Amino acid sequence: MLKKRSVVFLLLVLSLLLIPFSAYANEANEVNPKGVPGPEYPGTSIEMKVGDVLYSSKTFGNSSQIVGHVGIIGPDYLVYHVSPIIDTDGNGAGDSINVYMGRHGHGEKISIYKYRYSSGVGAAQWAQNNYWKATEYAVVNPFHYLSTLTPNYCSKFIWQAFYYGDGVDITGKNLTGDTYGTWVYPSNFTNSRFAYGGQFTTP
Repeated sequence: MLKKRSVVFLLLVLSLLLIPFSAYANEANEVNPKGVPGPEYPGTSIEMKVGDVLYSSKTFGNSSQIVGHVGIIGPDYLVYHVSPIIDTDGNGAGDSINVYMGRHGHGEKISIYKYRYSSGVGAAQWAQNNYWKATEYAVVNPFHYLSTLTPNYCSKFIWQAFYYGDGVDITGKNLTGDTYGTWVYPSNFTNSRFAYGGQFTTP
């Protein structure tokens, strides 16, 4: 009888000792693997990251009053942006990096920026989900709410992406979707609230 009790006691102690190891193993299995690195920007060793903002100093087309153009790298590594020269299915587009470069002039520099106060992942997802709603391009009339998806223009669309996707006003001016009578400029994406990440050149 004593021997049987000793065996039961030993089994109980053993099971108690194994619980922490079992829990640790399960916890380890639930940890997500490291993210697979994204592709690199053409002609560089700079990794493309979801939420990167691309800035070029020249504007698309001659009708825009805002000098400069911005787009954002989406979860699928397409560049989401709004431009006056895209009009087949509206003025919003999701371009591969090569198509995006092709919309620029030869030898143009495109700079890479990253917002300092959020990952930009939510913004990238919002842009991917909503770019097609920008069916008309216009910057001549600022008297639209910043929440208006069409008409739209490049920098307002990327502002919307961060505001609705990441919950931040990238200008730091407490703008909201109900703000009207103002513009968001491409230069708002190159100030101190954004970190410069390098540049690449169009072929």
